[in-house]
Amino acid sequence: MRVWKTILGTGLVTLAVWLLFAWPLPAHVATVVPSSAHHAPTDFQPTIPGDHLQFMYYCWLAGDWLTGHTPFFYNLYEFNTGDPRACFHPDTYYIPFSLIFNASAALGGRAFGWNLTGFLSLWLTYLFTLLLTRRYTTSEWIAWWVALISIIMPFRWVNLFGGSPAGFAMMWTPAVLLGIDLAIRENRLAGGWLAGFAILGAAWGDQHVFFFSALAAVGWCCVAFAARTERPWLSWRYVGRCLLALLPFLLFLAFALKFPKLMKWLTHFVTGVPAVDFSVGPRHWREVLNYSPEWPGYWGRSPLAISDQIFIGYTICAVLLAGWFALLGRTVRAFRADARHWLVLTLLGAGIVVVLYLALGYRAPFDARFFNLARKLIPPYGFIRQPAKILSVLPTLLAVGAALSLGALMPLLRNRRLQLALPTLVLALLIWEYAGQTHPTLARLDDRQEAYAAVATDAQKLGQPPHALVIVLWPGDSHYSSLYQHYASLYRVRMVNGYNPFIKKNYFLDIFRRFESVNQGVLSDEQIARLDTMGVHWLLFHENLFPEKVSPFPAACTLQNLLRHPRLKLLKQDGPVWAFRILNAGSETRPTGDACRPGLRPGATVPDFQGLEKPADHFSKPRETFFPARQWELERCPRSESCALQADEGASARAYALLAYTNAAVEIPSERVAFRPTLRWLLRARGQGVLDCAQIVNSQPCVTNGLSISATNWTWYAVPAVAFLGFAPVGLNLRYASGSVDLDFALLLDGDWSSPVKGQTLELPGAIFFHAGMTDLANGSAVFRVQHDGAGISFYGPKLPLEVGDYRVAVEAASPAAPGTDLGAFNLDQGTTMLASASVIAGQPAQVRIHIVRNLPINLVFVYSGKADVVLRRVSFARVE
Repeated sequence: MRVWKTILGTGLVTLAVWLLFAWPLPAHVATVVPSSAHHAPTDFQPTIPGDHLQFMYYCWLAGDWLTGHTPFFYNLYEFNTGDPRACFHPDTYYIPFSLIFNASAALGGRAFGWNLTGFLSLWLTYLFTLLLTRRYTTSEWIAWWVALISIIMPFRWVNLFGGSPAGFAMMWTPAVLLGIDLAIRENRLAGGWLAGFAILGAAWGDQHVFFFSALAAVGWCCVAFAARTERPWLSWRYVGRCLLALLPFLLFLAFALKFPKLMKWLTHFVTGVPAVDFSVGPRHWREVLNYSPEWPGYWGRSPLAISDQIFIGYTICAVLLAGWFALLGRTVRAFRADARHWLVLTLLGAGIVVVLYLALGYRAPFDARFFNLARKLIPPYGFIRQPAKILSVLPTLLAVGAALSLGALMPLLRNRRLQLALPTLVLALLIWEYAGQTHPTLARLDDRQEAYAAVATDAQKLGQPPHALVIVLWPGDSHYSSLYQHYASLYRVRMVNGYNPFIKKNYFLDIFRRFESVNQGVLSDEQIARLDTMGVHWLLFHENLFPEKVSPFPAACTLQNLLRHPRLKLLKQDGPVWAFRILNAGSETRPTGDACRPGLRPGATVPDFQGLEKPADHFSKPRETFFPARQWELERCPRSESCALQADEGASARAYALLAYTNAAVEIPSERVAFRPTLRWLLRARGQGVLDCAQIVNSQPCVTNGLSISATNWTWYAVPAVAFLGFAPVGLNLRYASGSVDLDFALLLDGDWSSPVKGQTLELPGAIFFHAGMTDLANGSAVFRVQHDGAGISFYGPKLPLEVGDYRVAVEAASPAAPGTDLGAFNLDQGTTMLASASVIAGQPAQVRIHIVRNLPINLVFVYSGKADVVLRRVSFARVE
């Protein structure tokens, strides 16, 4: 009966903790999932990529095997390059969490299944920890209270909310230590079985938890041995019984270590080809340093964001220290009676200190010597990128340490009520410290995506499996691809793309490098032929998952190239996702010229995506310009020794490069790009002289042209790119030829750009800016929707220069919201200099007047409020002085 009371009681207490720490998640348990944890108050976001979607995808895949929709151990929906043998990936796929997820998802949907699985992992963590703390205190009151430490520490919630498998698998750590404790102290074979099953569960749940739980098990053998009351402490009979009790644990541990090799053997046996190696090795110290927190983070005093996760607070430190001194005093007075408890707490405290030290990685005290020593003595430690993951064992250690400490402190209080109040007070202080450290970011979980559905439907009509290449194409380790995984799982669309923390060598070379140009909308007949041999006949484009590192130009450039491509047919646009079918050569004719401009769709007029219709006083013809994502401070680029640096307040970074001597040169780093006749560099320069501009293609100079500079003030000069074949890294070497030239700034532009003269207005359609949200093809607008787009910076550009003068800048926005609704605000800046800002209010004009004193690139940034849908139609720059 006590067992059932314990199980039910821990469930109710866990429910109370979950309601407190996860709120308002419990109120939306069937529609949203946590995606991260922050100090900031809880906010709701649309479906966003992250580890939670990747984890959910693998759990779903395991369920798809069980329902028979996908063959066992085949992962057909990511990294599918056409060879089914390469899709055979035998693994456990997070059992038992994947089983729990699928069973509960069948009842209430994926969001419900995910949230219930997280709750159950918390429940079992608390249950196992309670069973362990009971063994280190005679007070049931203390045991129940201190066991809560295992599920209220911020580190647990950061990992659970972030969707890390560690956040779920941490439930196995107290089970491992409980089993070891039973085996060492009581020689119970059941303890060895429990520890064995738990260490295997940890290995199948998360490699970090497995690795550190295995190390903690070794240390716990010492703690459990010191806690024994049996005399003599050591005998051959005891050693034999202890080894027998630990035998299941050792066997399961050995099996867990050999399991990856077993899966490789199974892969070779089934497919006839060896398992593919990953591009992985010991982590470089710089990479580990990036993930290393600072020690003040243990008390919330570090400015480094990554240190927030390691918070432990002052209360637990005070309790452990007070308990240790209390036991020390009792040991001095009555050595035989209390020395054992003091020794156990001392060993436990030493283990806690070691864990806290190693969690700091290369930011640990004493120049991280002991961390380096651990990496050398324990080779697998070298593969750990996030040293703070060792804190997965800390909650259990702190819970047992608190049990011993409170057990020593309570007798010091004579009053019975005070004795009972002490654990309650400690718990209240801990909850007060911990509850404010983490708040979940809650993301809605889309259950449909019509562009992916269009691919699946089109494939069904053609009698082919739906197989697509998704843009953006990453090397394979980007969290953005987790959103592709989620949508692909809804319709069982097979993808060339995928998401894995370790990159396959052949995938990087044969897929990413071969098809990288598709990120700029460039796809040759040769590439299409290769896709055809892989069975890939569709493209999917996520315009809202397009960070600057992907392309030198905005998503609009990629979108236009795809829509104009003669062998691509637009099937569907659903929000920011576009579906295309790849046409066979000569099978269908595509319109060319204006008919292929991004505004074309059945029944729609052709919009002016490249530029709006201009009145007489505007530019005489539309201009095709795609804003630059690549900009360079030339004084910071690689340069020769004879190239001097000079200070100047008028330069972009208050300095410039002087080319006035023989062999003086500056090189603009290469950028991977496809050739277009409108491709050009813009240089901000002044002086009297000539530069030799050598275009660098594939690290080789190919064409050199002279550029004459004749300007007293900083002036922009265009250097057109010379034609080259295909998609290649292209750079520019600027070398002194004669005279004296000052070089300040450079950018890479696709198209023409001219600053308006007095009386002219430059109008730019919203769609060609860098933006989140979606593009409205009918009018070239950027659209943001409350249910799909989160608040924050959502739109910016042009990042191009305007000449010195006065301008009136207006943002034309429309919204179905009531007049007066806050839609957001826009800021205008040049580098770090803020020029102006204005609110964007429904029903009111949004414009400002600015005075530009330096002809540097200007950037307009729109911060979306997330309170109502909004359409940004155009941005205009009117030169008034």
